Amino acid sequence: MSPLILTALAGLAATIGIGWIGAHTSRPVETPRRGEPSGRSLAIISIAFCEGIAVLGIVAGLLAIFMDGPVARIDETLAAALPIGGAVLGVVLIVRDRATTDRLVAIFAAAFVLGLGTLGLVVSILGTIITTDRTDMGSSWLYVVLGLAQLVAIGGLAVTSASSIRSMRGVDLVAARTILDRQILRSAMFELVGVGAFAFALLLLVFGAGPPGTRFNATLSNPNGEFPLPVALVDQTGIVVGTEAAQPDQKNFRDAGVLSDPTSPNAFILTWLGGMCDNDAALVFKRTDSGYDVRVEVHEKLGLGCPAAGISRGLRIETSAPIPVGVVTVSGERTIQLIIDEDCGPLAKAATDDAKVACGAFIEATIGDRTDAFANVTVVPADGACPGSECSTAEGIAAQPWRVDATDRQGQTHAWRCSYHGSRGRDGRTAIRANATTGGVTGRATPRRGGPGPVWCRSIR
Repeated sequence: MSPLILTALAGLAATIGIGWIGAHTSRPVETPRRGEPSGRSLAIISIAFCEGIAVLGIVAGLLAIFMDGPVARIDETLAAALPIGGAVLGVVLIVRDRATTDRLVAIFAAAFVLGLGTLGLVVSILGTIITTDRTDMGSSWLYVVLGLAQLVAIGGLAVTSASSIRSMRGVDLVAARTILDRQILRSAMFELVGVGAFAFALLLLVFGAGPPGTRFNATLSNPNGEFPLPVALVDQTGIVVGTEAAQPDQKNFRDAGVLSDPTSPNAFILTWLGGMCDNDAALVFKRTDSGYDVRVEVHEKLGLGCPAAGISRGLRIETSAPIPVGVVTVSGERTIQLIIDEDCGPLAKAATDDAKVACGAFIEATIGDRTDAFANVTVVPADGACPGSECSTAEGIAAQPWRVDATDRQGQTHAWRCSYHGSRGRDGRTAIRANATTGGVTGRATPRRGGPGPVWCRSIR
């Protein structure tokens, strides 16, 4: 939640409250003289008090937008929905009792009600167009409390005013003036509550009510400078020293992924696949029990459709000390897809269908689907030799032992000794089935490449 919640709640209370006051102001038997206390004069004064608190709530929302403060999507929705909904109810209250209400007060009240509903819509649209920071507010609950305080102040003002207006019917001038003075005093007290809530919200907004941490801003774009995307990262770890746009390596690109920066050990590159309608991105970098996490939230522009074209995004995050990419996860709208460096040695060089199937079978029979846990894996002949075409056919691959080495993301090394038993199915293709024994645990896995066929491995480290 952000200061826009004050816009929403104050707008809701004021539109209904003004409608309530208008509905309870009876039509006078004769037009009151100028300066005489009457229900009409008290109604207009009370409506002005309600309007004043609501305007302060709207100002709080506008300040949050134009001061580039964090604004959540739900706040923008509520800033329009609640005042508009309140305006509808307010007008209904006025129209329902139109036969007995003071027409001048009814017109006055309806104009203010519709105006507040429109202002709520304007604030919501401005927030959608202008706001680029979607991170969570660290003091969001305080804004809700302050918004509720304004709601209670306006509600109390409207209810007591309507009661006082009814009490003024048929009384003499002395009694009417006494009622008017008492109600103005009560209204002033309610007004102080509403103004105090606004002042407190303003202090929170000016002196850092945003999420704890240091904010870094950058703008991403493609190499031609097209499709700019403002990105705000909030660092809650204290180790980020800067952010800047990066052009991700398309060969190793993942959505979303964390890549090492080849130019510096004190930096890593966060990647994700964006779209042509992306408006901004909000990131929060924080510590976790196992390392670090980057929460990524990408917000689209207001519209009814978007071309189905992906845009590679990359953000370079520089830190004061090296961080292994294996301990960085991605949460939020994106899920991490860690990159594993696979090297099948002579099988990759052979590049035949049999060699590709065997490469996948060896990897599947050893690390299986645990790619997030491993940084790299290599497959080589156990004796280091692969003469002639022995690594290009299933028969040649099966004729010699193989070794699979892998390093996990904690830096520990693992090794397996494997034998390949390739066979061909009825369709003439190499068939593979993989069994693995790792650390004394035997399992069966389905290869990522190829069909069924046996690869037998045992752990040697």
